[in-house]
Amino acid sequence: KSFNLSTNQFADLHDEEFKALLTNGQKKEHSLWTTTETLFRYDNVTKIPASMDWRKRGVVTPIKDQGKCCELVPLSEQELVDFVKGESEGCYGGYVEDAFKFITKKGRIESETHYPYKGVNNTCKVKKETHGVAQIKGYKKVPSKSENALLKAVANQLVSVSVKAKDSAFQFYSSGIFTGKCGTDTDHRVALASYGESGDGTKYWLAKNSWGTEWGEKGYIRIK
Repeated sequence: KSFNLSTNQFADLHDEEFKALLTNGQKKEHSLWTTTETLFRYDNVTKIPASMDWRKRGVVTPIKDQGKCCELVPLSEQELVDFVKGESEGCYGGYVEDAFKFITKKGRIESETHYPYKGVNNTCKVKKETHGVAQIKGYKKVPSKSENALLKAVANQLVSVSVKAKDSAFQFYSSGIFTGKCGTDTDHRVALASYGESGDGTKYWLAKNSWGTEWGEKGYIRIK
């Protein structure tokens, strides 16, 4: 194998405890995200850099630890935990499209400073004065089963992807290029922050996780 495992903050948990702590065993990927996207915005991209690292562009936030809360994204995660409803259930897990829809409808998302992360379900804090620092006009899916399409997307921006976290290899990953089992039964979201090639020529994706810096390569995982 090309990756290493080691004891970490999850080492003293039974399998069921780990599943409950980090995924709560409730939310699996919505079928919407497995359909074929007909209007992929990067279809006509022809020049793709050999490597890309968005951390060097200053657009990747620091690694955080979601703790017992399974709803964590950049900017004010707590605002999404408190406000996003639909099929999402705050700290009990949710769907990324619900978060995207909320930000699109509201028009902005608060900063971490003005709506700090607590890691628990709170009531919505509606204030007359807001400090929205980022906005999105919409979102698109990357066509499924197309690594080339994903490559084009990550060459142009960070991409939210789903992985199977309820796996001991993923749980205790510490370094190297992950070559664990793949599957469609995904349960956890990470952000692809870069891609590249190792010294021996192995190509990889670099994913940003939300389990703190003690996990993986300072909070990141390289995936073949």
